[in-house]
Amino acid sequence: LHGFHPETVNGLFRRPYIMIERAFAKITDQIILLSQSEYNRFICHVGDFPKKLNLIPNYLRRDEFNPTALDLNLDREFVNLVYVGRFSQEKGIDLAIKAMVLLRKENVRLYLIGYG
Repeated sequence: LHGFHPETVNGLFRRPYIMIERAFAKITDQIILLSQSEYNRFICHVGDFPKKLNLIPNYLRRDEFNPTALDLNLDREFVNLVYVGRFSQEKGIDLAIKAMVLLRKENVRLYLIGYG
């Protein structure tokens, strides 16, 4: 199972990181990537390993998620922005929070639901 994000690696270490990924890809039986963008990024930076690469999307199944079970008490007089997911740098949650500072005089609320 693999999350491939070379853009999060410091510029000095990015090339060795990709070289290590390539070396491990050659000796690994199967590589599972969790999104189409990761799959494309992996092929672009590491190479195409057609018999090893598998795309298995990591997503929320609509039939298993019941948003009405969340008691957010959303006020319809506000624009309510809701993020549900993992809190990590590549998700850009920091940008959403910074945007909220700029919008503090507006009728906008941000709800962050997740972990990490």
